Amino acid sequence: GGRHPGHRRGHSIHRQRVPGSPPGGIPATVQATGRMRLSPERSAEKMCGRYYIAPDEEEEDWEEIIAILQRRGETVKTGEIFPSDTVPVIANNRSMRPTPFAMRWGYLLPNGKRVINARSETAANRALFRDGMCQRRCLIPASNYFEWERKATGKVKYAIRPRQSGLMYMAGIYRVVDGRGEFSILTQAPAAEIRFIHDRMPVIFSKEKAGHMRPAHKVFFFYFP
Repeated sequence: GGRHPGHRRGHSIHRQRVPGSPPGGIPATVQATGRMRLSPERSAEKMCGRYYIAPDEEEEDWEEIIAILQRRGETVKTGEIFPSDTVPVIANNRSMRPTPFAMRWGYLLPNGKRVINARSETAANRALFRDGMCQRRCLIPASNYFEWERKATGKVKYAIRPRQSGLMYMAGIYRVVDGRGEFSILTQAPAAEIRFIHDRMPVIFSKEKAGHMRPAHKVFFFYFP
């Protein structure tokens, strides 16, 4: 047991409004250090309704992930990621070894809606997420995620990532439907620095934390308060 090692500190915000964001991507003014700039956004999804994978990501881990998927002939999206997109996800294979897979974001329900987030504190008690919490954990690599603050003048879009972190990994759970994986991102209470934006945030691991967990048998078993 014990507390999970996800990042709860070190989110810094540079509050400067910019005219807008280029189509299909993060505003060019977002800083690699973890600082954020803001851009207006017309609509917002539920918590962590979009995230971003830098197309030119050069970290060794990322290059290895993409190389493995390409050898299998699997295509994944980079840039700004929306629910239902197919993206890289790290999960245990049948030999219990962490392996990249192409999965679609969101559990598809019979009514056509997708469940893209699951509360880490209560997911194990919900029938939809119980199997995932017990035996189908995963990590979702990302450069940052997006969140929206509601203001009287409209909604403001933030790009958020832990300070001093390269590629980050969001914790998730997944299931397999008709031979295809689909995942949901686990959420937790927000870090103090970003609480004014939203009352939830993804469970996030740095590259170092994710790496330390990989050799363990229960590599994707995270412990929540």
